[in-house]
Amino acid sequence: MKIGKSLNFTQEQNLVEEIPVDGFFANPAGRQGYTVVVLEKVGKGGSRIFRSLGPGETLDWIERLGRKFIVLAVDMRNRSFTVGGQFATTEPLRTVNVQAKVHYRVVDAQIVAGAVDPLGDLRDKVISTLKSELLRYQEVKIGPALIKQIIYGIGKVTYLGLMIQDAEVMDIGSDANRIHRFKEEEEARHLTRIEELKSRAKIEINTREEEAKISLKKKMHAEVDLTNINTFLHEFPEMADKVFSTVAARDQYLLQQRMDAIKPAITAYVNQQLELEAPIDPHHILNLLNAGEPKSSLGIKLGSGTTPDSTPRLPAESSAPLIIEARAESVTELSTETSQARIQLRDTESPSSEDTSASSRTETGISLSSTEEASRSSTKSIKLHKPSKSGEDK
Repeated sequence: MKIGKSLNFTQEQNLVEEIPVDGFFANPAGRQGYTVVVLEKVGKGGSRIFRSLGPGETLDWIERLGRKFIVLAVDMRNRSFTVGGQFATTEPLRTVNVQAKVHYRVVDAQIVAGAVDPLGDLRDKVISTLKSELLRYQEVKIGPALIKQIIYGIGKVTYLGLMIQDAEVMDIGSDANRIHRFKEEEEARHLTRIEELKSRAKIEINTREEEAKISLKKKMHAEVDLTNINTFLHEFPEMADKVFSTVAARDQYLLQQRMDAIKPAITAYVNQQLELEAPIDPHHILNLLNAGEPKSSLGIKLGSGTTPDSTPRLPAESSAPLIIEARAESVTELSTETSQARIQLRDTESPSSEDTSASSRTETGISLSSTEEASRSSTKSIKLHKPSKSGEDK
């Protein structure tokens, strides 16, 4: 290696030192931990490797005779140098600052002695390798282990006579603003993931609740008989008003038809009670009303003794006047007979006031019973015949 006035990186690190040899009696010798490389000067400014000296070894006087030498001591011990810089990553505008110590040693002293700046070339190779490799990674994935792996992977560089043995990452970091932005982005992504998980959980819970409601509704409908009006109203209470309005209208119509049919009987009973100066019993009117045992459209009986199948049939328009007239005649006849019986009892007997009141009560009971029985018998005995086409009654 030719030594110039300016020092290169190899000379700065004292990897190669020149041993001065002046005069014929100068006798260079090898050093412990070094390899002494003897260069013979040839011609004008030229040199060639003459031999290498081990620790304590020297040149013979014959070798020194008539020759001029350049003696270089190459350090063979483990050494290190520091590299650092700002390296780009795969993400735009994102860089990392790295500072590392590279451990190396010389594997070929003659190549090192003959090179211009072997250690500087090794340093440049380490930096270029870091630049090319770190450019493949994101900032978050760059750490000491990755940097150490990249540097150690360079290994032995044969053409430089050097080999990298290890690396230590002394510092690694990013710009403070970039770190702050990175933290904000990570926090935002974390919150977004949490909200997404919450939304998914809420949707799943709502879905399960709806499925459970549908399943329960299906089970209830399978077990509940909706043909029963009470069950129907229990399951759908919002339909109660419509159901009752429909039922009330029909029941009112049926009840009014029934009242119109027995109106003469009720009128006769009221007149009879007024004539007898006796109180009017509403239960008796109800009994007259329930004599035919009609029922409502919901199967609710207006009187006792009916069956669900005994639905009342409204009389036809042609036969309704005949029923009313027949019942009116029967009630009038019964009222006349009752009045005659009462007059006969008064003529034959002249009881005291107490006997008179008792007799009045007896007569009232007899007349009521007679009226009821006559009304029932007359209702059963009346037969209606529709007029023939010629207009004559059969």
